[in-house]
Amino acid sequence: MSKKENVEKENVDQPGHLEGGDAFSGTKSSAVNIVGNPLQRDNEEEVVADAAEFCKTHGLAVSSLNLSFPTEFGINGTGTDEWIVGAVNSIIFLTAAGLIGAWIVDPLNHYFGRRGEIFLTALVLFATPIGSGFTHSWQTLFVVKFILGIGIGAKNATVPIFSSELAPARIRGALVMFWQLWVTFGIFAGFAANVIVRNFGKIALRLQLGETLTMGQAVK
Repeated sequence: MSKKENVEKENVDQPGHLEGGDAFSGTKSSAVNIVGNPLQRDNEEEVVADAAEFCKTHGLAVSSLNLSFPTEFGINGTGTDEWIVGAVNSIIFLTAAGLIGAWIVDPLNHYFGRRGEIFLTALVLFATPIGSGFTHSWQTLFVVKFILGIGIGAKNATVPIFSSELAPARIRGALVMFWQLWVTFGIFAGFAANVIVRNFGKIALRLQLGETLTMGQAVK
């Protein structure tokens, strides 16, 4: 193969030299560029800044609170502040599944019954998101989310069981899984509410903390 043919072959393999100017029409090299790790191309600061800008411009929902509440509560630094932000975000799931929520289901059902337990946890799930909208420190927000996680864990372990106990045998499986569908729809409702209020100025953070979580939990 001549030198000229080699050069032409290399140009064809490059995304920028594809016929028609389409850099993403299926070559191996372009696929690698799409799914490649951005940290291998840019430094960490640039990657984080790009991700933050993408979240802001695309209105990414509940998780986009991470772009505003650390600054609001003075924990937008590095090191310890990053651990605090992670703790505030994760405490819901820790208390829901591992620490308290799932473990208190049996005594709650024993003393209050299925309906009573669901009613009690529904009050918790409705009140705590509203309370989070009135917090003025990360410590208070942490406590509110801690309580919210307890309600989520207790509710998640009771509702499917109660549904299966009430449902006729022929639709029992469908109704049990239908509960999970409404959980997913509640998450979608929270995302949608976040997008609606994201441009409301200084009060946007309060509305995102309160309204989005309240709407999502109410639908669930």
